[in-house]
Amino acid sequence: MDTSRVCRGRPTSIIDAPDNETIAHLSVDLGSRGTVNIMTLPAIPTAQLRERLKGPKQMGRS
Repeated sequence: MDTSRVCRGRPTSIIDAPDNETIAHLSVDLGSRGTVNIMTLPAIPTAQLRERLKGPKQMGRS
């Protein structure tokens, strides 16, 4: 396995893009045809989420 990522939702197809702008462009291009429904969910590396959860700036903490 190359990387592990976390996202929430019910994806049926996952497309990896280099940045949010690229996937936004793809979403607009495909969505403008009216033949697909697209939900874009950013995914973050699991290690990054793990570190964020350990940090002092968690929700509910001052």
